[in-house]
Amino acid sequence: EPQFVNDLNHRAKLLTGELYDLKKLKAADRITMTSMDFLRIGKNFKHMCRTLKDRPQAEHQEAASAVLEHHFDNHVHCGVWCKRQHDTEEERKQSRKYYRNMNKDAKLYVVLKEMLDKFTTPDCLADIAHGMDTNANESFNNTLSWLAPKNKMYCGSASLQNRLCVAIGIVSMIGLKDYFLRLFKKLGLEPGESLLHYLSLKDSHRTNRLNKQQSRKSKKDRNKRKFEKLKEATLIAKKERLT
Repeated sequence: EPQFVNDLNHRAKLLTGELYDLKKLKAADRITMTSMDFLRIGKNFKHMCRTLKDRPQAEHQEAASAVLEHHFDNHVHCGVWCKRQHDTEEERKQSRKYYRNMNKDAKLYVVLKEMLDKFTTPDCLADIAHGMDTNANESFNNTLSWLAPKNKMYCGSASLQNRLCVAIGIVSMIGLKDYFLRLFKKLGLEPGESLLHYLSLKDSHRTNRLNKQQSRKSKKDRNKRKFEKLKEATLIAKKERLT
């Protein structure tokens, strides 16, 4: 009997979605909840979940406690993903990073704990403790959607099977241009110049896009944008604490 698991990224989106709904309430109802809180808690949740595969299931609940406790500057339950747990008390005081306070934000702590408890039950944690992700699946799904758009019906003939085979060949073999060149050769056909030009452009665009996404500069730029967004949200959280 197959055992079904869940995707960590989708589970994290569900969590941050509920937290974001709380953030959208009126100031009096959201108990100082800001974008900073759901961004950081979502990040903590992902970091914690990626360590579950290396820990026995009996320790999953304790590991999950770190998601909220870390946000309130308590690092007793934190795993290897937390650098602050090794800081001395003096280093923590000198740090400019903003954390919630267990006394000043007691009401927010209770609300956040109720939300997180739904996502950190033993069964929920067991579903995402496999250490895998669906990036390859999402990539293949995008390629298949390009060849077989979901708003059209191809299953009435062999068209869908052919399109599926083309998608598999492009993703798992050698890329767009080389795949079609092999296909034409096998069929005994000679591609025209216009088709070769089109395939070269599409293949070049795909290769450049993938290389750019994996480059060091692109990763630094993405992290920088995330940091600036988090920095802005943290400033708002500090201001709302004072009001």
